[in-house]
Amino acid sequence: MSKRLRRGVTGGVHHSVRPARYTRPCRDAATGWEARILRVIRVANSLAARTERSHFRMILRNVTDEDLPIFFEHQRDPEALRMAAFSSRERDAFMTHWRTNVLRPGNISRTIVVDGVVVGNIGSWSQDGTRLVGYWIGREHWGKGIATRALSEFLGVEPARPLHAWVALHNVASIRVLERCGFHTVLSEPQEHPEGVAEILMRLGST
Repeated sequence: MSKRLRRGVTGGVHHSVRPARYTRPCRDAATGWEARILRVIRVANSLAARTERSHFRMILRNVTDEDLPIFFEHQRDPEALRMAAFSSRERDAFMTHWRTNVLRPGNISRTIVVDGVVVGNIGSWSQDGTRLVGYWIGREHWGKGIATRALSEFLGVEPARPLHAWVALHNVASIRVLERCGFHTVLSEPQEHPEGVAEILMRLGST
C-alpha cells in the first residue's frame, strides 16, 4: 500500500442573456441562439452528471479480517499496479504484510465503504522519520470522486502534520487528488524508484 470539489451557483454556471431588439427574422441569428442553448444544455447535463457521480454515502471504518481478501483482489489488477508503480504480492505474503506491518500500533488504517460496499483502503504510517499517507481504490470504483473524498475525511482522522505522500509521476489522477486536498510538491526533481519509476514527494502542512 505504498505510494492513495467541486465548487460553485456555487458549482454551477449561470447564463444571463438579454434578447436583442427584434428587427426581422434572421436564419443566422436563430442558428446562433440554438447553438447557445445547446451549449447551456450540455453544461447543465455535465454538472448534473458530476453531481450524480459524487452523491454517495461514505464511511471510513476500522479494517476487519474480512476486508483483506477484497484488498488482495484490488492489488492484483494490472492497470492499478501500473498506475501505483507497485508490485503485487501473493496471497500469503499479502495477508502477512497486512497483519504484521499495516495493522500495527502507530499506524492508522481504515476501510473505505461506499453505499455499503468495500471499495478500498486508506492509511498512514511512519517511515524514516516521515509520516506518510497512502490509499488504494478498486479500479471498478475509479472516476467517482471516492479517492478525493476519502482522503479529505481521513485528514480529519490523522492529526500529524506535515503529512507526506509518494506518488508515481505518471499517476496524474492521484496527483490531482492530493492537490485538491491541499498537498503540494516538495521535491522539484522526480526521484527514481528502484524499479525505474519516477516518483514525486508531496506534502500537506509546513515542516
